[in-house]
Amino acid sequence: MKRYMSLDIGDRTIGIAVSDLLGLTAQGVETIRRKSLKDDLQRLGELMEQYETKSLVSGLPKNMNGTEGDRCTIVKEFMEEVRKVYPDVEVNFWDERLVDCGCCAFADRGGCVAQKAPEGHR
Repeated sequence: MKRYMSLDIGDRTIGIAVSDLLGLTAQGVETIRRKSLKDDLQRLGELMEQYETKSLVSGLPKNMNGTEGDRCTIVKEFMEEVRKVYPDVEVNFWDERLVDCGCCAFADRGGCVAQKAPEGHR
């Protein structure tokens, strides 16, 4: 069994979540405040060691028509730097299209009620 670490790569922060050993659930563990590429990669390495994982998953924010825009390029470039510094790390990408819609539908089926959901997100 292996644990996965999920990255939400932004310009100012990198959100980090870690799965349980079965890969069924994930919990947010930290938000890295971006300083420099070197510092970001160092902290990521520390977290991979702490949570004993070498399997990373990063969201890939594709356009709705499936094309890859500027954000995809930024994410892929960062993950390529991760591969250079940590060559034994498994890097995966997750297509983020319609993730919010799927989560809302799942929550609705479970009887969850969103508080003040933005227009168009329910």
